[in-house]
Amino acid sequence: FVCVRFVCERVRCGRSSLVASGARGASASVSQRRVASIGRLRAHRIIFILLYVAGNRAVGAGWLYYYWAAPPWIKVARFFGGMLNLNCAAILFGVMRTFLSWLRTSRISSFIDLDVNIEFHIKVAYWIAICGAAHSMAHYFNYSCCSPLYNPASPIYSPADASWSNRFGVTGELLVIVMMPMYADAHSGYRQTHNFSVFWVVHH
Repeated sequence: FVCVRFVCERVRCGRSSLVASGARGASASVSQRRVASIGRLRAHRIIFILLYVAGNRAVGAGWLYYYWAAPPWIKVARFFGGMLNLNCAAILFGVMRTFLSWLRTSRISSFIDLDVNIEFHIKVAYWIAICGAAHSMAHYFNYSCCSPLYNPASPIYSPADASWSNRFGVTGELLVIVMMPMYADAHSGYRQTHNFSVFWVVHH
């Protein structure tokens, strides 16, 4: 009886050790797959960033080539204006929840990390601010040096007259005025307080 009990205990211990080793092996394989998945997502993120930067430069270069015969500051303004148009459209993709939910069910989710959509939205917003500032400054420099060209009939035509007397200058300056509160209340120190409703109304 003692021998039979000893054998049964050894068999039970052997089974538990096999189960434990199998569990450890399964957890190790899951960890390895998770690490490999994270590595692929990081590589895909780097590729996506490189493609996005290349796309921005290609769009800017296209506008620069189209306005190559224009004055120098006009070329600078159009270069950043082209990238501004692209990013003002791309910034919406980071907050289109229904569209992102659909993308998560497709194969695109294997190549693009869709869980960093808010981070993408914020980074594009920073780039829009940079492009907008460069675009505006280039136009102001153009107004300061070439303001008489906007109204040859007037002998006295100031840069302020040139910037506010055409629809392009007026709409651009109004957009800058609109962007100021949008960027101000989007700061985390303001947004993550009781002022979230202000952020929501102004931002949308």
